[in-house]
Amino acid sequence: MNTEKVFYKNNREVNPKEVKENSVIPHLYMHEKGAFFYRIQKGKKASKSKRVLLRLASKDISSGISEIEERKLYKEDDSKAPKKKVEEMKFWYGTAMKLTEALSCFSWGGFSGLRLINCFLVGEMKLDGRNLYFNPHWVHSHSERDIVLKLRGFIERKI
Repeated sequence: MNTEKVFYKNNREVNPKEVKENSVIPHLYMHEKGAFFYRIQKGKKASKSKRVLLRLASKDISSGISEIEERKLYKEDDSKAPKKKVEEMKFWYGTAMKLTEALSCFSWGGFSGLRLINCFLVGEMKLDGRNLYFNPHWVHSHSERDIVLKLRGFIERKI
C-alpha cells in the first residue's frame, strides 16, 4: 500500500499494517483478521480526494465481487470509470481461477503454497521463489494446455 492515507467508511484512518491490497485483484483489500474491503475514491479533484475502504460482508473474493455489483458500491466511487473497475476485478479473478486450476494438475511440491501476483511487466509468467508473477492478458488469451506447458518448463529448470 502506498503512503497516502486510507480511511474506513466512518472516516477512521486505517493502519497500513492491518490492511493489504490483494496481489491478484486490484481495488480489493483484506484486513489481517479476514474482512474484505473495496477501495473507492471520494472527491473528484486530486488535491481534495481521499481513498475510502468500504467493508464487504463477503468471506471470499468471488462473493465479494458479486456483493460490490449487487450493492452498487461502484456508484459511490468518484474516480473515472468506476464500473470498469468492477469489470476488471471480474476479469482478474477469472484469470486467477484459470491459473489456479492449471496449477492443481501438478503434484510437484514446488507449486504448493505459491503466491500469485498480477504483473503486466512479465511477458507470460515468471517463477521467483514462492511467487508466481503472471500477465493476466497472457493467461486469459492462452489455453489451459499452453499454461500447463509453461508451468512444466519451471519444473524442468528446478530439477
